[in-house]
Amino acid sequence: MKKKAKNANLRKKKEEDEANIIKPPSWFDLSPLLAAFSKFVSVTADSINLFYLEIKKNLKKIIQLFTNENGEMDENLKQDLNVLGSNLNKIGFEIPISVVENMCSMLECYGDIKPERKVI
Repeated sequence: MKKKAKNANLRKKKEEDEANIIKPPSWFDLSPLLAAFSKFVSVTADSINLFYLEIKKNLKKIIQLFTNENGEMDENLKQDLNVLGSNLNKIGFEIPISVVENMCSMLECYGDIKPERKVI
């Protein structure tokens, strides 16, 4: 009898402890926060430094992205910051993939570049 009562008390206490555990609501989703944080930590100081060295080494190629066939700057030759990294890799840059994937955010944060926001 005493064992049954003791087991019943243990089960009751265990159920109460499980009920007192704070659980996040079912509608709370951490995946966007985790994705943003993983992007943030993937761009390290070393990868930013490699990108900076590539810019210094190939500055003429970057300027050519924004000039016409006569070598004059052309306002109509714009680059989408979201695909700029892959465009630079296509013309011979060696940019780490973490920088390519996060180039837009990195340039906004560290490059003092303000992208145009178009409302559609």
